[in-house]
Amino acid sequence: MEVLIEQVRPVTLSMIKKYGYYDSFEENYHNAMVQLLEAIQEFDKSEQVPFAAFYKKKLFYFYMDVIREQADKIEFVETMPTFDNLKDENLIEQDKSLDKIIWRENTEDIQRALMKLTPKQRWIIQEYFYKGKKIQQIAKENNRHPQTITKLKARALHVLRAQLRVENIPFRIH
Repeated sequence: MEVLIEQVRPVTLSMIKKYGYYDSFEENYHNAMVQLLEAIQEFDKSEQVPFAAFYKKKLFYFYMDVIREQADKIEFVETMPTFDNLKDENLIEQDKSLDKIIWRENTEDIQRALMKLTPKQRWIIQEYFYKGKKIQQIAKENNRHPQTITKLKARALHVLRAQLRVENIPFRIH
């Protein structure tokens, strides 16, 4: 058993480093060893798949389940700000990066489109664009991986743009 643990150690450490950001190293290593034991029991030699590949895939799906469970636990309790007191200048990104914000003079149209987003999507729009927080800062404050926040923001902007197109509302991308 110790020989097997040593043989799969690089895979285990790699997967922990890549996906184990919700728990401590010890907790992740323990979970990886549980997955290893389960993989030993479930492994079928007749499938002609190397054991290391089988174990890595099993560990991957374990971490995807953990990440999915953690994402579902995010609570978004803040309410969206009213748009009456926001100036248009606050809506425009200062850094002119690829992540451009949809800007429109009539904020009521944007507010109506924002209400079509899920609570998580509204929350990320608020944090990133209205509060001006960076992706890294949002991820750190909410114990999330930056890639998770980036994907959530991208989905929110995609839905927002689509909603504005459906309502035939002219918009500009800055």
